Amino acid sequence: MSELRKDSLSFLEALGQSVANVSPTLTPAIAVAVVAGMAGTASWLVYVLATIALVIIGVNIGKLASKISAAGSFFIYVSRGLGPSWGILSGWAMLAAYLFTAMALTAATGLFLQDILS
Repeated sequence: MSELRKDSLSFLEALGQSVANVSPTLTPAIAVAVVAGMAGTASWLVYVLATIALVIIGVNIGKLASKISAAGSFFIYVSRGLGPSWGILSGWAMLAAYLFTAMALTAATGLFLQDILS
């Protein structure tokens, strides 16, 4: 497997790719209403806790990315850290998560558009 060049993307370029991957979904628009409906006045606390969790995850992914410069995302990180069996499991888990996210967003988009258009 060929290695990628280190430091080939700046922070802003990596941030731009991350935003571009998330922005087409309606997740930001739908999530606020769902969280506010379920958490009520504790919504701010939910967002603070989620932000802390995401920062911890991001820092760890950043450390892995600085040590392992190969394409393959979590599959490569988990394979090299815990072994190939766990890597395969994480790859299938990511595939399932992507598929279920696509299905959920399709259903949510339909409900969202139905509410707007009716």
